[in-house]
Amino acid sequence: MFTRKQVIEYFSDRYSDVQVIEALRIMRDHGAEVDPEGDEFSPDITEELEKVFELAGAAIHNHLHLPASEQEASAIQQATNMAASVIPNINHQMMAGMIRVVMNGAVAQANAIATLEAKVFQRALDHSRGAVANSFLEQTQYSTQYLTFHGMWKRPF
Repeated sequence: MFTRKQVIEYFSDRYSDVQVIEALRIMRDHGAEVDPEGDEFSPDITEELEKVFELAGAAIHNHLHLPASEQEASAIQQATNMAASVIPNINHQMMAGMIRVVMNGAVAQANAIATLEAKVFQRALDHSRGAVANSFLEQTQYSTQYLTFHGMWKRPF
């Protein structure tokens, strides 16, 4: 048996805890004997979840070249077909739910990365602007000192 924490940690490099629990709920809703809110999970459920995640991820990856409007339906169909030979009692609705869980996670991850990139870019831009302003100020001060010093020697007395 695996604890809830162990199952979540096992998938944590690829999926959030929310995605793992949602996937377990989908499995329960489609006939798997699992309590997504429970504290222990059988090795069979954990293996099945691993296979479903693998198939869903592979199907999504295989359909990224399609227009966005066709990706989900094609990925669901492929994942269902691949899963039929590997996972007992798999059905189209279950794979549709799993595909959505995986895709929603990917979208959330992409949004988080985009937000982080925007913040890093803004900080770099702010730093760059500050560096340019400081450079301009230093150049102005240097020019002022130069003109003041050289201008004093050229003035007639």
